[in-house]
Amino acid sequence: MKKIIILIFFLVYNFSFSQNIHTGFYSNAHILKLDANPSIFPDKDFVISFPFLNSNFSFNSPITFNNFFLKDNNDSLKINLPHILSNLDKNEINIFSSRIDILNFHIGFKFGNKKKYYVYISDKLINDFSLQFSNKFINFISNGNASSLNKINSFNNEKFNNLSYNSLNLGFAYSDNKNFSIGTRFKFLNGLINIDSRKLNLNSYTDSLSNPIYQTTLTSNILLNTSGINSYLDNQNFNLDINPFLNNGFAFDFGFSYNYKKWQFNSSITDIGKLNWDSKNSTSYSTGGEVNFILDGIQINSSENTDISNEFQILSDSLSSVMRPANTEKSYTTNLNRNIFLSTKYNFDKKNSVSILFHNRALFNYNFNSFIISYQCSVSKKIQLLSSYLNTNKISNLSFGSVYTSDILQIHFILDNVLLFDVLDARNFAFQFGLNFNFSKSLFLI
Repeated sequence: MKKIIILIFFLVYNFSFSQNIHTGFYSNAHILKLDANPSIFPDKDFVISFPFLNSNFSFNSPITFNNFFLKDNNDSLKINLPHILSNLDKNEINIFSSRIDILNFHIGFKFGNKKKYYVYISDKLINDFSLQFSNKFINFISNGNASSLNKINSFNNEKFNNLSYNSLNLGFAYSDNKNFSIGTRFKFLNGLINIDSRKLNLNSYTDSLSNPIYQTTLTSNILLNTSGINSYLDNQNFNLDINPFLNNGFAFDFGFSYNYKKWQFNSSITDIGKLNWDSKNSTSYSTGGEVNFILDGIQINSSENTDISNEFQILSDSLSSVMRPANTEKSYTTNLNRNIFLSTKYNFDKKNSVSILFHNRALFNYNFNSFIISYQCSVSKKIQLLSSYLNTNKISNLSFGSVYTSDILQIHFILDNVLLFDVLDARNFAFQFGLNFNFSKSLFLI
């Protein structure tokens, strides 16, 4: 279990970024818009993006880095649980969500009578991480079992999932070149790494009259599915011994756009699908139902020279020997985190517009909602400026961006949380940069 926990923190801190297309949803940047709505048409006949020319990094967290750590007298960073609890919102359930998309390539073109059809193929590497924990759990490990004597504490809301996969996309869209467009995208998936806490239940009961004092009975029921990390967990070496072609899946996106006078309406749903993890790449860790064990706790006498670190090591070894789940190789499936986008834009004139966007993302059994109000201004034929106000689960910030479009080149840059002076005090932050090539047929006739 200790190795599993270490790997989870490795994945959190190395992939704590996410795709964020909110500010650029109504920008001139075709790649940004297309990712959220497959019905979006480009202005040019051909669109090409080469590997690693589009990068999107951001994160959303219920606490900041400075809330999580405190400096001691030696300027060393240490985790301070009471400080974490005091800085959490009053919500019982907290969700940390992060995602990174790396666009490997994108090639698309219009065809047919009056160029009413658009088809494209693209490829992405994706890492999607989500963590759910309760205030009650943080309070318990912060204050200890003495604060909840003679009652059962149930911790059934703690969950985590890390999903790394490659997505080969085939998209198709139709437009009447006037008011309406519709599109869909098929995604052929290959799984790389997964850690999924399918079942993570823990109950505790501390008896105030026991001998030794504060004897605690723990009941655990664990089912943890993993894929692509078997060598690391078994051999303590980070060796990704996998065959991703055995882990496959399918997903699709669907969207439409409609223009009415100065108004534009968009609706889309993305990431409807699942991944199948093959037994040759996967290992499941399970307690085989409920397992009970008793902890006598640690007794410390301040007048004695007690080695506390040694006491905790004994306790940790005892827990590991009792709770160590049995591992079996078996296949399983995981669902992608579904997205819903609903939006509208009003054009004041050819240069200025304002938009409202609602984004709903399914995480575990909850909905992660974002509301965005944006303003778009074309200061020239080639330069568009963007600004937006974002509220994600009561966390707000301001964003700024720009898009440069020439005859063959399109560059976009977006920065979230522009008023932030210290990244370590941020609950969300995003940086986006992209460079794509857009061609018209006339360029090839010169």
